[in-house]
Amino acid sequence: MEMSISGRRAHLSRLLDAHVRSIEEAPKMLDIPAASSLDKVDWSEVIKLGNEFSKQGTMAGILWNGEAPDIMALEENMGVYCNILHGFLLFCHGSTVGAGPTLHASISASVKQVVECSIVLLREAVCYHGVYDTSNHRNIESFR
Repeated sequence: MEMSISGRRAHLSRLLDAHVRSIEEAPKMLDIPAASSLDKVDWSEVIKLGNEFSKQGTMAGILWNGEAPDIMALEENMGVYCNILHGFLLFCHGSTVGAGPTLHASISASVKQVVECSIVLLREAVCYHGVYDTSNHRNIESFR
């Protein structure tokens, strides 16, 4: 049986809430620099994963702003996006091994902003799911 638009939106909202709960916990680890006993993540690895995260964000924007996408594709995209975000958070945390307080604070603030923007992107995408009248369609804001 096909779900109504409001039913799909409610389902996606519940799924997103579960992802958000786990995502919101992760930045708290950035409040404390990574232990010096850990292996430092090279900044080039953070950049590589950041690029993958950016690509997934672009795919999310295309998928969510397109014409009536399949709910399974939306669920999969949301899961992949959140998994890459978790990896990005862990890599960023690992890059703080041996970092001074200024660099650590800068990395932490930037990552927290990425998390906030990601949550806003996904919440707006769920909110606008099912609104495909392009004359009345508001685009999801970019990350800037």
